[in-house]
Amino acid sequence: MDQDVNATHAKRFGWSAMLLAGLAAATCTPNLTPQSLVDKFRIIAVKTTPASGAPGEEITVETLMSDTIGGAPPLMIWAACLPLPGQSGRQCLESLAGDEAAGERFVLLGLEETASLVLPELGEGQDVTEVYVVLGACAGIPDIPDCECPGPDCEDCLGGADIFDFCDGDDALAFKSVRAHADPSEGNQNPGIARILIGGEEWAEDAEPDLPCDPDGTCEKIALAIEPVEGSAEPYTVIRFGEEEARVEAPYVSWFATSGSMGKDRSSVDEETGLAEVSWTPPDDATGLVKFYFVMYDGRGGVDYAERHARVVN
Repeated sequence: MDQDVNATHAKRFGWSAMLLAGLAAATCTPNLTPQSLVDKFRIIAVKTTPASGAPGEEITVETLMSDTIGGAPPLMIWAACLPLPGQSGRQCLESLAGDEAAGERFVLLGLEETASLVLPELGEGQDVTEVYVVLGACAGIPDIPDCECPGPDCEDCLGGADIFDFCDGDDALAFKSVRAHADPSEGNQNPGIARILIGGEEWAEDAEPDLPCDPDGTCEKIALAIEPVEGSAEPYTVIRFGEEEARVEAPYVSWFATSGSMGKDRSSVDEETGLAEVSWTPPDDATGLVKFYFVMYDGRGGVDYAERHARVVN
């Protein structure tokens, strides 16, 4: 993929103001709804494979999203900001405001469920660089043109419209940092989810268990647990006071559900049990389908995720 060619397509989308507003909202806006409650269309997580790489290496990006309110498949727009030497990923995005030249570094990656990115080369004397991958997603209107974007015919296919003209008001924005290291040994792989347990029993991907509540609407807490793939906690080193210090990643899980309440938003993997655990309480006086989303992080940019469904019944 020629990222320089695709820069012209990304510039015309006019993302600067939206990206800066999204950054501000992510860091400054209080959220009165529990993080674990998915009560609107949300981008739950963004994952790159590998979690970090070498300059010139191609990585793939994908996402876990909740359903749009109307149930329509979301329109997805992947882009990335390629930093100048010495810039962080955030600084690259912030530089887009009012800087026409900076727009050339904001490149469109694609409009599909997954996309790819070639990590930039390092500047002289650089050991690492950071790229922000950006995902904009929205519920699309029915007559979205089937355009091949990025590509030489993208602009003509869209008929001169901005891609956001095809959104229907239900939208979300997410950022994912990915690093390119000069030293391959400093790279990182994603953790993995080996098993998901519900009520102590393994929860298969195609299973949709019934979660019974008493006829009066009273529901008991249900135990959820996740076991990571062996080797998910990778060893790595940091420099402290001029000396190398050996460390090991400490994976943790963020929990999400479309109704009910989690005992906590995130749980660390317990060293003794090897599990990340939480309790979930079904909603009172409510039955029907509940969607669960699980995201495992390793604390260094690595991500894995899974989705499960269950039904609350009387």
